[in-house]
Amino acid sequence: DVGQGLSAVIQTQNHAMVFDTGPRFSDSFDTGSAVVLPFLRQKQIQKLDLLMVSHGDNDHIGGARSLLQNVAIKQVYSSVPALLGSKATVCQRGMKWEWDGVVFHILHPDTTNMDKKENNQSCVLLIKSPSGSILLPGDIERNAEYQLVEYSERELQADILVAPHHGSK
Repeated sequence: DVGQGLSAVIQTQNHAMVFDTGPRFSDSFDTGSAVVLPFLRQKQIQKLDLLMVSHGDNDHIGGARSLLQNVAIKQVYSSVPALLGSKATVCQRGMKWEWDGVVFHILHPDTTNMDKKENNQSCVLLIKSPSGSILLPGDIERNAEYQLVEYSERELQADILVAPHHGSK
């Protein structure tokens, strides 16, 4: 729980990732160091295979610096890679990988036809496992939702949906 913001830790048998890092409130306090890092330590997660930051709004990227400075991270994906250093790669529709029988699929954004609104550039991640599925849509708004339905309506089915834009818009 990072308050007004988003952060999720996803762990498979042999891999771990963080999707968004919650907000930064000041130079001396962010939810990456106050919430996410202690959670990772409590779960004995010492390295991350992936840090995905959906977009550049503070309530999603604010704790990223703390994670980047304090955890070994193999890969970083984001719609705003320039804000996350040289390790970062742009997330884009069609990227897909599998860890321990769990499939991860980035459904958005389509970098060839992106809405210039930062929220609508959010990385949208679908995670499917034998136990169920979850859709993490960042802060997408109506235009991006319509694009998603147009592109991949069948793939959007998930057991759990985190409400886009925290349920507002």
